[in-house]
Amino acid sequence: MPPPFPISDHSDGHRFFNPGVHINRNWGEVLRWRMTSRGERWSKSIEIETHVLPPSQKKPDHDGVACTWINHATTMLRSFTTTWIIDPVFSPCAGPWGRLGPRRVHLAGIAFDNLPSIDVGLLSHDHYDHCDLPSLERLNNASQPLAITPLGNGGLLRRAGFAAERIVELDWWQTHKITNLDQVTITPARHWSKRLSGTRNERLWGRLLCANRRKARRLNR
Repeated sequence: MPPPFPISDHSDGHRFFNPGVHINRNWGEVLRWRMTSRGERWSKSIEIETHVLPPSQKKPDHDGVACTWINHATTMLRSFTTTWIIDPVFSPCAGPWGRLGPRRVHLAGIAFDNLPSIDVGLLSHDHYDHCDLPSLERLNNASQPLAITPLGNGGLLRRAGFAAERIVELDWWQTHKITNLDQVTITPARHWSKRLSGTRNERLWGRLLCANRRKARRLNR
């Protein structure tokens, strides 16, 4: 039986890795880093004013792309033809079920209920601060967008309710054309993948290159 993924400089057909030297940190190293970190303590909560998109910004003219940062990696792009959202996270915690793990310090800059209809949802990798299943489920229920993600992440999107035919999984440097004007390409990133269940690096990660005519936005993992 052939392996589930293409064998390449970043995959053995079953697991993914960074080309060249790939270092997997163990839990002891992570704990040691956490205990010796000397960074500033975060506030438990910060009050901010959330916003509603002005009507004039919901559909930019045919030569423009509007980029709206919502929180952390969650970003929305709006062209004349397509509205995209990248790594939607609206839960109170970045962890299992949206309830465990690091807690949100402030509300998202734009509330989920104030989002316009989303045409394409992009998922860069499986870490909880980028892949929040409750938020993905809400997104699918609200808009039923096309979902584009690196190899191996389709199962997570199906768990969030996305139909298999609405999921596109890409390897590095592969491109999916959305319309005659819009396309997305997965490009390499030096990272790793793991959730509470499953095996380390069983899903690919990547950067997302979204292009509209001559306009492009490259979004980090």
